[in-house]
Amino acid sequence: MGIADRRRQQIVDAVQPQLEKGEEIHANLPSSQTGPSPWFYALTYLIAFWIRQLGVVVTNKRVFFVKRSALTNKVKGVEEVLPLDQVHVSDWKPSALWSTLRLQRPEGVLKLNVHRMHRDDAEQLAHVLAGEPAEAA
Repeated sequence: MGIADRRRQQIVDAVQPQLEKGEEIHANLPSSQTGPSPWFYALTYLIAFWIRQLGVVVTNKRVFFVKRSALTNKVKGVEEVLPLDQVHVSDWKPSALWSTLRLQRPEGVLKLNVHRMHRDDAEQLAHVLAGEPAEAA
């Protein structure tokens, strides 16, 4: 089992107890960073305390935002749960190393920087939130 598979399983384990009867996971983005570009962070190291690590799980009813440790990337717990109809993809820019996913939520836009290790997961999440059929998560 690789790093991405372990991270995916950790997120599922954190969300599983909160799932309602009949609720199924359709997409799972195990790890992403909020905040400015990771390239800027790599050059300056000035924004280390403003970056949050988040995982996102989409079910057939809700969207879970799971907090991860900034240093160890371990799951800390579910940070926020929103109804599925309140979260939409406003922008998806795939890239060679760091892709950008912007999610429109009631509080505003959440920008997620996604490493190439999790690009396929982010792409599946974008398709599910756009209302397209989900592949097995």
